[in-house]
Amino acid sequence: MVAIPKGLNGVCTIGVNLLLLRYLGPAQFGWLSLCLASVLLGDSILGAGFDLGVLKLASEHRMASPEHALSIQKSALYAKFVGLAVISAFVVVFGGRISEAAFPRQHVSNSLYLCCGILLALSVVRSAQLQMQLEQSFHWYGAIDMLQNVLEFGGIALLMVFGRVQVAYVLLAYLSGPVAALCIWAFVKGRALLVPIALRLDLVRELLRFAKWSFATFSLAALLGKLDLFLLARFAGVREAGIFAAAQMIAWVPQMLGMYLGIVFGPRIMPALREGRFGRFFRQFQCGVIAVSVAAYVLAVLGRKLLGHWLLPASFHESSEVALALLPGALAGLTSFPLTINLLMFVRPRFLLMMDCMALPVMVLLYLYVIPRFGALGAAWVTSSINLVRAGVAQTAGWLAASANDRKVKSDFLASRLSNQVPLGA
Repeated sequence: MVAIPKGLNGVCTIGVNLLLLRYLGPAQFGWLSLCLASVLLGDSILGAGFDLGVLKLASEHRMASPEHALSIQKSALYAKFVGLAVISAFVVVFGGRISEAAFPRQHVSNSLYLCCGILLALSVVRSAQLQMQLEQSFHWYGAIDMLQNVLEFGGIALLMVFGRVQVAYVLLAYLSGPVAALCIWAFVKGRALLVPIALRLDLVRELLRFAKWSFATFSLAALLGKLDLFLLARFAGVREAGIFAAAQMIAWVPQMLGMYLGIVFGPRIMPALREGRFGRFFRQFQCGVIAVSVAAYVLAVLGRKLLGHWLLPASFHESSEVALALLPGALAGLTSFPLTINLLMFVRPRFLLMMDCMALPVMVLLYLYVIPRFGALGAAWVTSSINLVRAGVAQTAGWLAASANDRKVKSDFLASRLSNQVPLGA
């Protein structure tokens, strides 16, 4: 009920965007990509930290005090909504000036306001799905996800059939999914969470204390992931952003696969760490996935022209070379997400944040130098190179953490046996 809608969303996103390339030119596709990237960035920054805190704290209190667990969920929901409402009001008032300063004026329409609507609706949907996770109502979780998929991608398909593909209409289709999902949730499952309205600042502070490191880590990682597209649009134009976004859509498939694998392998990490067998499993898995990644890149190099001709229309022919430049960084994500990122978040939660803090100024300087001179291709090589370095550092840290944990578990086990005077051969 959960995996099928999630997987369908990933497949449909790629498929629909490949079709949209044939209806929208590079400039219009670039603007659409910027709008959707803004929504995802806002959702990642303001949603991920609160949701992780709710998942931890509400699940702890759910059995002993269901009312307290519900208060935690309500406070997180209202805090997110208030924060996003303030940001949306700022965009409504100053959106024209912001867009004029950041992007070409001719691309500004009602898109910014639609993005605010999508972000508000999506943030509430995330809280609704979190409530269903805590209640283990996975049939409703999957049903809401599936409804969003049908309305969003079905609406875009209808736009293609009737020849009305425009950026504003596509964003309306993306808005229809979460709005319909919220209406159904509010009627079926949401009354307990929505009424009575209550925002407890003490619970918000408790959530922030727990989730501050993950909140900062997810926010900075989301910013780094979107920085190339925004800077490219600002300093090379929206057309170059469209070329880059089309290439990124193709090249980022391995990283998306790595994130899905993380859902499968993530729950296995802590039990393996406690039993002292994670190090061996980690080494075997990483060697295998790195070998697969190298083979995938060789195949991509050999089949680049055929793949680019088959997937991309003539107006996006430059995107095939950009995709090939982005692919090493995406494959680095495939090697990192299933085990390494989750492991470091469990055992060294500050490490990834510190690494990204050091990477951010280097990335900005490289982008500012490369983008005006080499456009989308230059941005792609910078993105890929930085991701390779980050993945290498994370892999090394994960490898050392896994080995140190296994040694500690074995040492504690031997010490326990000796203290109990049990013969080692027993």
